[in-house]
Amino acid sequence: MSKIAEVAKIEDAAKRLAVEWEEHMGLVLQKEVLEKDLNENDEEKNDEIESIQLQINLKEDEIRRLSSSLRQPIVASRGGDISKFELILNCKELSSINAGK
Repeated sequence: MSKIAEVAKIEDAAKRLAVEWEEHMGLVLQKEVLEKDLNENDEEKNDEIESIQLQINLKEDEIRRLSSSLRQPIVASRGGDISKFELILNCKELSSINAGK
């Protein structure tokens, strides 16, 4: 694979990761708002919270896949030096998702 194609592939994965992350954060906020106003007997809200949690789980799976696919070519292309990408790839929230927590 040419360097240009490799860089384009990395950029595409980074863009998709950013979109997935934004959507994930939106779902987390939406779930928090619903949980704040939740009554114990509100079955509709419970169902909605459960649905949102399933969506969050799917987003986290995709985030794990994309961050893993980004890490490998970056490490290889930089001779193991990913210091400029540490803030993104090793942030606390992403590390938590990657660990499956």
